[in-house]
Amino acid sequence: MKILSKLGLSVTLGLLAAACSSNNNSPPASTGTSSGSSASGAGTGTSGGTGATGTSSGASGAASGSAGAATGATSGTTSGATSGTTTEGGSPEASTTEEASTTEEASVEAAATLPTVASVQALCTETSSPYQAGSAEFTPQEFCVLFESICSAEIIQGVYGTTESGCETAFAAVPNTAVAGMCRTEHLCNANQPNNAATHCPHTQGWGTVTVKTGSPCQ
Repeated sequence: MKILSKLGLSVTLGLLAAACSSNNNSPPASTGTSSGSSASGAGTGTSGGTGATGTSSGASGAASGSAGAATGATSGTTSGATSGTTTEGGSPEASTTEEASTTEEASVEAAATLPTVASVQALCTETSSPYQAGSAEFTPQEFCVLFESICSAEIIQGVYGTTESGCETAFAAVPNTAVAGMCRTEHLCNANQPNNAATHCPHTQGWGTVTVKTGSPCQ
């Protein structure tokens, strides 16, 4: 009886020891699951958040910078080439403007060199004037400035014309003699006197009257 009791106690203790040993060697299921989830979450967060986003942003920035540099270089080269060609080569419009400006300046300069009407009249009225005496001839500019001023109502078509340049060319062709150029200068001074234009302006043109060519003292 005592033997059976001891045997039963030994069996019971053996089973308890085996149970404890089994529990100590096997890790708890909940701890394994929790540890695995935690590690997986940390890994996913690091690689997916920081690494991927940073790399993608850097690549995007570099690409944008390269595109901006290429655009700037192309734009600058094209703009510079176009501007340089236009400025250096010039254009038909610029050439036309320059030519018109040069012509206008020449006209203004020529007009500035012409004598005044008053200065030519003074040559006629000065004491012992050779022009009034018929012993000197006006220059084409002097003659035409005074002629166009005081003989505008007695101009004979086809003699001196109606422009300053045409008059100067025609008078320059008149011989500088007492019966031609000097005579016409003298009669222009006569026409400058009061009420004498109708009589003497035709003589300055080599005509007797405004309607009759013969009879002029100045051929």
